[in-house]
Amino acid sequence: MKYNATISGSFHKFLKEIKQIIEEFEENNINVLSPKLSNIKSTENKFIMFEHNKKKPPKEIEINHFKSIQQSDFLYVVNPQGYIGNSCAMEIGFALANNIPVFTYEHPTEFIFSLFTQTESSIKNIKTNIQKLQNEMSSFFKKKLTLFMLQKYVKKFVNEKGFEDEGLNEVVLLLMEEIGELVKAVRQEIGLKIKDDKTKFKNIEEELSDCFIYLLDIANLTNIDLEKAFLNKMKINKSDKWFTLKEIRNKINHQFNILNLEEKTSEDELYSIKNLLRLIHSLFDFKPQNEYLIEILEKLEKLYIKSKNKEFHTQILYIMSFNLWKDYNSCINRIKQFFDNFLLQDTFKFQELTVQSDNEKYHHILQIYQNVHPEKISELILSLIKTWSEYAFNKYYMYINYSLLKEQIDQIDLELIRMRRQIKLENQPRIEKIRKQISIYM
Repeated sequence: MKYNATISGSFHKFLKEIKQIIEEFEENNINVLSPKLSNIKSTENKFIMFEHNKKKPPKEIEINHFKSIQQSDFLYVVNPQGYIGNSCAMEIGFALANNIPVFTYEHPTEFIFSLFTQTESSIKNIKTNIQKLQNEMSSFFKKKLTLFMLQKYVKKFVNEKGFEDEGLNEVVLLLMEEIGELVKAVRQEIGLKIKDDKTKFKNIEEELSDCFIYLLDIANLTNIDLEKAFLNKMKINKSDKWFTLKEIRNKINHQFNILNLEEKTSEDELYSIKNLLRLIHSLFDFKPQNEYLIEILEKLEKLYIKSKNKEFHTQILYIMSFNLWKDYNSCINRIKQFFDNFLLQDTFKFQELTVQSDNEKYHHILQIYQNVHPEKISELILSLIKTWSEYAFNKYYMYINYSLLKEQIDQIDLELIRMRRQIKLENQPRIEKIRKQISIYM
């Protein structure tokens, strides 16, 4: 097994000895993470700067040295005549706090260091005593592991057990199996019915631990520092705005109150409807009651009828085109009724479109048309191929939700083949484009 090590000691006093130790370690299959030596650039404040550090400040160099200690299997202190300086003492303390074994080249002159380190010059003995020294350290004080340390421990465990050949695919599948076992353990704990297959389930504590181990293994395989990723994600979560259902409902009602004011500008109208769009979308995360959703739709319908603002109409159509409504049958029926009562003329205009400027309204009508009248999509496709302008066809054909065709999809494909023989040559590319889109769902 190949070990990682970091070396500490006074570069100012013992640079020659440190270089020699690094060479010996590398020859004996021990990877030295830090220091990396090169020509000396400067020795300001007795702090040796090497050329490869370029313009890094001393603080950053020392922090990188600490990070190397964290990632090492042991810290080795080069201390001829037992000398340990202040900087080296700090690094020893950091290693001990991270449960990293510390070996010294010679017996420390300071008594306290001898209690927490082991003097060893034999590389063979160092490799043999790493685990022993870790166990001794654990007896000194209760070990408080960080997520980083746990991730490192799992990596070491995987290597020791010979599992390092398991790839990302295998470990993800193993994690999924363990999640399944966790679900069974939870069902057993809360008394839900489980299949009697005489399998002895572990408790929730064990199953959670198994899942956690595989998560750490996946982090190692993908070179992700899970502790850092976790802290970064929590920082993002703290900055996000989290609302309760009651708060969202209050905000929705407030926007409707603004929209019902007599004295409001078109800018106020558009600002509030865009806020409503965002809030209603968030509302579905809470699985709202059907009655409340119907109430929202009724208010939107009244606003649509009352307003003469075309852009405002477009925003209302966009809200009604949400696929989120599909889980509420009464809402879909209400949207369909609204669509038939107030947008029928627009639908005809939409289907008969030949030359049309870039108008988002037609895109939203298309979304609603498909959501509430999926049975008419085949008619729309045939009309699209036969009568629409090249501009309108190219603009809208990709927005059609072909997945709604379901059982009709084979029949429509056959109809397109027949159409290929009947219609004009210039329309053939349109048929091929549609067939290509349909093929994704066949």
